[in-house]
Order: sequence, then C-alpha cells, then structure tokens
Amino acid sequence: MRPIAFIAPIVPKAKGRPRIVRRGKHAIQAATPAETRRWEASFAAIAAPFTPVPPIDEPIEVSMLFVLPRPQKLMRKADPDGLLPASGRPDVDNLVKAVMDALKAWWADDARVVSLRARKAYAERDGGPRVEVAIRSAPGFEEAPHAWSETPTTPAPATAPVAPSSRSAVRDAGAKAVAKKRRRDGVDSARSAAADLGAVPVAAGAVRRRR
Repeated sequence: MRPIAFIAPIVPKAKGRPRIVRRGKHAIQAATPAETRRWEASFAAIAAPFTPVPPIDEPIEVSMLFVLPRPQKLMRKADPDGLLPASGRPDVDNLVKAVMDALKAWWADDARVVSLRARKAYAERDGGPRVEVAIRSAPGFEEAPHAWSETPTTPAPATAPVAPSSRSAVRDAGAKAVAKKRRRDGVDSARSAAADLGAVPVAAGAVRRRR
C-alpha cells in the first residue's frame, strides 16, 4: 500500500467512558457518549479525503501525534518554543481509541494494525492543537527486532540447580561464616569500647582498665 499521512487541525479528545443504558425492560447496552461521537464524526470528516479504497487488508503500522493546546503557564520566556511533552491528562491510550474508532472504516479489521506508536505534546509557542496520523505497511520485524530498546539486553546465564545433597553443606557453611563474623565483630566492638574507656581488651567482650 502507499503510505498515508495527514494532519487534522482539531483539538485531540480522549475516548469517553461508555454509558450503560437500558433498552426495554431487560436489554442493557453500552453507549458511547454523545460528545465523543461528535468528535469522532468531525475527525472522520477531516480525514475523509485520505480514505483508502478499498479498505486496508494487510499488516500496517500506525503513528499518531496528539498536539494539545499549550497551557498559559508554559508561555514564559524561559520555556522552549517547540513541542513540549504533555505528561498530564488526557491519557494517550484514550486519545488513540478515539482516533482508531473514527477511522475504523479504513481497514478490514482492527487486527490489521500490528504496530502502533502514539505521542502527545503541548503545541509550539506559535502552533495550534492538531492530530497527525501516518499509516504505512508494517515493516518486517527482522528489520527492527529491538525497536523498543536501543541496546538489546542479554539474558542472564542460567544458574545451575543446587543438588539436594549439597544444600545442607551450603547451609552449614553459611552458618559457620555468620558465627565467625559475629565473633570478629564482638572483638572489634570490644576494642572500640576499650579505646573509648582507655582500657586494653583482654578477651572478646571483656576489658581491663589501666592503672
């Protein structure tokens, strides 16, 4: 397929939570909020000139950039002029859901989207809110096996299991090491205390004052 890219000059909007409505006496249905439906319709109308015909029926990669209005607090002279990461609400996954539902007629099935990248940012100082979308055929995964990491991690070497017969030996060795450390710590603390008192240690835990 030929790559598709467009910019929708619209304020990004998160997908609203479905509302449970009752149809008749027993039927219950989840309905998308009217405000969300209006936004999705507006977005679909803006994107209509780029609609693929026929609908996409192959693995694709979708990239989205959501540019939110820049808050007044980020209009200071010290603030950068370009895009700024938007770490506040709305959540990026809910922004993606609204766009995906608005473009659901673009592909034969949502499952055709095998790779998805989404970012959200505050607008440039002189820029405006918008949604940027790019769609292309999905690259072979052998081209970027670690796209999520610049440095592939190496699995830690497997640790050989400890045989049941040797576990008691390991436990006994550990106990002896702990006991030895405690005796050494007792001598060291006695020497330290003796130095503070002006005494000479004669045994672990015992001190004698100088005459």
